[in-house]
Amino acid sequence: MYVRWGMKELRRKVPSSYYLHLRPYPYSSSAALHKAASSCSTSSDPKNPRKSLLFSKPQPLSIPPESKLWHQEREFTGLSRLGLRILGYYNRKSILMRKARTLYSRISNVVENPSLYATFGLEKSFRTVYSMLILHMWLCLARTKGEQPDGRDFGEALYVLFMEDLEHRVTDAGVRMHFSKWMSELEKMFYGAVKVYDEAMKSESPKDALAHALWKNVFAEDDSPMPNGQEAAPVQNLAQYVRRETGCLALTDKEIIFSGNILFSADNSWKDEENSNDESTV
Repeated sequence: MYVRWGMKELRRKVPSSYYLHLRPYPYSSSAALHKAASSCSTSSDPKNPRKSLLFSKPQPLSIPPESKLWHQEREFTGLSRLGLRILGYYNRKSILMRKARTLYSRISNVVENPSLYATFGLEKSFRTVYSMLILHMWLCLARTKGEQPDGRDFGEALYVLFMEDLEHRVTDAGVRMHFSKWMSELEKMFYGAVKVYDEAMKSESPKDALAHALWKNVFAEDDSPMPNGQEAAPVQNLAQYVRRETGCLALTDKEIIFSGNILFSADNSWKDEENSNDESTV
C-alpha cells in the first residue's frame, strides 16, 4: 500500500526531469540558455569575445546562485518526503543521478550551439556533434574522476545519461537497421577518443599531441594528416579552448561541478558577442 501511494506521490510531486529517462530542463534550449545567461558574469573581452574564449586567463565556471540558471533541487516534506524515501529517491545513487543529469544538460546545451562549430570551422553534423559531446564529456569526467568519495559513481551516472541521449540521437538520425552495431561503434569511438585525450594531456606528451588528437577525433573524416600553418589554425584554436577549459574546471569547486551549476566559457563568450552585436545595431 505504501509503495503504491509513494508512486502516486512521485508522479504528482516530482518533476519529470528527475525520472530515469532523459528529459530536457527548462534551460535546454540554447536560445533560452543564452538569454538567461545574462545574469552570469564573465571576464571576456567585449571587443573580441572569441579571442577571450581562447586566450583569456582561466576562471571558475560557477554559476552565481542568484542566476536564473542556478539549479536548486526541490525540497519535499511530510508524507511526500516519506514516500519518496521509501522509493529510494534520497539514496546516494539517485541523488548522484539527478546531479549528473543537471551537468549533462549543460554539456548538451553547449554542443548544440551552432556557434561552437562556426568558431572552429566545423560543419554541424551528427558526427561533429557527437565528437563535441565526447570532448565535453571527457573534460568533465577528467575533472571529477579523482574526487572522493563520489567521483567514480558520478562519472558512471553521467555516462549512463550520455548513452541514453546517444540512443535518442541515433534514432532521430533515422537509424533503424543495425542499431546495436551503430551503438557499439559509437561506444568504441568514445573510449578511443577519451584514451587519446588522456594521453595528450600528460606532461611528458609532445606539445602538439592534443592538436593531433583533436584533428583525428573531431576534424578528420579519414586518415589524412593534420595540415600545417594557417590551415591548422582551427585545430590549434580548439586545442587552446580545451586547455583553457581544463584550467577553468580545475578552478571550479567540485561540489559546484557535481551539482551541475556551471556554464561553459563558450556560452558566456557567445552571450557577450550576441549582446555586443545587438548594441551595435541600435
